[in-house]
Amino acid sequence: MAKIVRTLSRPVEFEGKKIESLEFDYDALTGKDVRAANLESAKTGKVVPSNVFDTDFCLAIAARAAKVNASLFDYLPAGDVLGIEMDT
Repeated sequence: MAKIVRTLSRPVEFEGKKIESLEFDYDALTGKDVRAANLESAKTGKVVPSNVFDTDFCLAIAARAAKVNASLFDYLPAGDVLGIEMDT
């Protein structure tokens, strides 16, 4: 999978930086990243049939691929977050 660049529908300020786009490199991730994202999403206590149906997992793995704090997604427009989730 090639790197995915997603231009945000509007820039956001996060941790003192203006963010206009995000670059996701899923090829750089390892099984260790998948396991860590699993553990992170499991903290919610939800039971889901597969990780692809778990928003928390998808965003945790996307944050790792973009090398950003997952809480960034809390400040993005909903359409951008849903698109990022679908890309995972």
